[in-house]
Amino acid sequence: MASDNFMQWLEQEPLIITEFGVNERLRHHPRLEEDPHVGNARLLLSAEGREALAGIYVEYLSIAAEASLPMMIQAPTWRINRIRCGRAGLEVDDMNRRAADFVRGLADKTPGSRVVVAGLMAPAGDAYQPEEALSEEEAFAFHQEQAMALAEAGADFLMPATLPELGEAKGLARACETSGLAYVPCFVLDNSGRLLDGTSLPEAMQAVDACVSNPPPCHMICCTHPKKASLALANHGPMPRLVGLQANASELSVEELERLGHTDQGDPEDFAARLARLHFEHGLKVLGGCCGTDGRHMRAFIKALSRG
Repeated sequence: MASDNFMQWLEQEPLIITEFGVNERLRHHPRLEEDPHVGNARLLLSAEGREALAGIYVEYLSIAAEASLPMMIQAPTWRINRIRCGRAGLEVDDMNRRAADFVRGLADKTPGSRVVVAGLMAPAGDAYQPEEALSEEEAFAFHQEQAMALAEAGADFLMPATLPELGEAKGLARACETSGLAYVPCFVLDNSGRLLDGTSLPEAMQAVDACVSNPPPCHMICCTHPKKASLALANHGPMPRLVGLQANASELSVEELERLGHTDQGDPEDFAARLARLHFEHGLKVLGGCCGTDGRHMRAFIKALSRG
């Protein structure tokens, strides 16, 4: 099974690269509008939308293949849950299947690619407002439908991402566990290196591991600048269960980015150097980009790796 490859990669590969920014790049597309409920997943339903999505994904797939790096690519399913699909007039099972098939098809057509497909999941509310989070039990009931839909759609593993708060993270982990797939929780950190609800990163990982019978194989950080990830590692010491970061280009806080009103792409070379240091100095092995990043950041990161 393809999902076995992901588990093998975690054990055997020195580095797994993820995609870099997708949503923010499409948000500024001159002809396409983001759906207020399901985001860029709506683009799967039109030829122009699929072309725009494909252009970004194929760029990343090609860069990874050229560098002979195994790649973890995420289906555009971040907001494909029951409530948001209902508001958009879409079906959860259909949209999750379309998204998984779409990215796998692109990977299959990219020469030299080695890819696993993550089924991306998100909190029910605003990922940057922890007060909007569901309770653990509410989250378990709410997220099961999408977890099962992604498993049936053929995702290799699940990736509940942009988790700002512990209770919903625990419920999401329990929902993912019922799918039978491996899953990797990804937490958002504040400027102090804690979750947005104030929970320390080690406490969050331990609590998630303890609430399930089959804990995730590892944990990650996402939507967080490398400097903040470095701060969390400096404050808490070695965290063997933490294996990766999908990093923002900007050092600004979530609140500052919201007020900014446009994408902050930061300095690709500085970003790449910091990301590479997390690999060489702290052993993080699943690395990529999130908000504000694009192919320039990805290429700069690969160059930084070659410099050691």
